[in-house]
Amino acid sequence: MDCEICYEDVTVANSFSLGCKHRFCRDCVAGYCESKINDGQLIIKCPDLAPAQNTAAGGGEGDAPDVGCPELLKEDLVLELISPAAAEKYERFDKMKKNQNLRDCP
Repeated sequence: MDCEICYEDVTVANSFSLGCKHRFCRDCVAGYCESKINDGQLIIKCPDLAPAQNTAAGGGEGDAPDVGCPELLKEDLVLELISPAAAEKYERFDKMKKNQNLRDCP
């Protein structure tokens, strides 16, 4: 199969299928998740950029279309793919999100 991120030919064993059935190589999905986590995003959508199938809601003149697959990656799948350092950062950001009194020390 061809990974839709890096366009490399990868085996099914080296790929990862998301709940939406989009399939990418494990390295690309891991890198994508780690990039989102480094940006402070804990809710991570599928990296597929095809327009969402359900665009009936909204869509008035001047509205930006909802671009990309709306499928959210499950937390356990994200933690399975990312490095231990990124997982630690994810957990720290998650704790800060749940407790507004916590701050990230520079």
